[in-house]
Amino acid sequence: MSRSALVGNVTAMLEDAGFLVSDRCAIRPKSFDVAARRGVHDFGPATLVARDLAGTTERAWTLPAPASLTCVPPLLTLSAPVPLRDRASRYVGRVETARRGEGVEFAATREYRPGDAPSRIDWNRRARTRELTTVEYREERAATVLLLVDARREAYRSPGPDAPGAVDRSVDAAGRLFTTLADAGDRVGVAALSPDDAWLGPDTGADHRAAARELLATSPALSSVPTGRRSAVRRWRRRLRRRLSPGTQVVFLTPLCDEVASRLARRLDAHGNPVTVVSPDPTADRTPEERLARVARALRRSRLRDAGVPVVDWPGESSVDAALARYAERRAR
Repeated sequence: MSRSALVGNVTAMLEDAGFLVSDRCAIRPKSFDVAARRGVHDFGPATLVARDLAGTTERAWTLPAPASLTCVPPLLTLSAPVPLRDRASRYVGRVETARRGEGVEFAATREYRPGDAPSRIDWNRRARTRELTTVEYREERAATVLLLVDARREAYRSPGPDAPGAVDRSVDAAGRLFTTLADAGDRVGVAALSPDDAWLGPDTGADHRAAARELLATSPALSSVPTGRRSAVRRWRRRLRRRLSPGTQVVFLTPLCDEVASRLARRLDAHGNPVTVVSPDPTADRTPEERLARVARALRRSRLRDAGVPVVDWPGESSVDAALARYAERRAR
């Protein structure tokens, strides 16, 4: 509702109640700033209270002024590398493969064969030895990646009442991963493990980025608060398998609060979709129960790694950039 319409409605309500509203009576609706979290926020009716100059008479009304605020944060990038697996799609890109072909990284040299492109001939060696050899490079392919956010009721955990929850952290990380991978030329999609359906298949382009931003910010499946309904994981997993193309990598953002999440990661990986787990840690160690939950989560991480599924542990006090940087440093050793 506009400011002029609101003032007009308030004036009419006051006059109907017997108040005299002169031209000198200034009705100034109060304004305020709102720091909104991602999502759609609905505002209900406002309460109007009017008093006479002496303060002896007071009237109150409920003023219907429905309003909705949609907050769609920007998609930021990561400063740390994204830990993708070795498999890649048929599209030329940045993921190194074992095959030799088009690329920028030197792989080997071989004898010249009729039909080899002149640009692939090692002319320096030709000048030194008079031999014709052809240079081969390590082939690079673009990755096809699905960012999967665990938004089941069981994933809504946080280490404290004022700490960000695991689902909110996962959604924020998914946005950063999406932008970073898309900037590198990869085909990226977004989905949610949730009672509500949320699916954006891997693709590229400006419209696809806008759709991903909208989905991450406003989809009911990725709400900041749980819906209270349980996810039918088996039915959801069958539907996901039908949607996933062979070889699509899955970056699974989950706090690993139960065996369902770790079992899903292993099954997707065994089905031919390489999985990397990025796990925001929602545990604490104030009570025996919290310490037991922390130990159980550590065991799930260990079993996943033993099964060949990489796990990036993301402590609650650090950023996702720091967690990915530590993982890359350990993997490089």
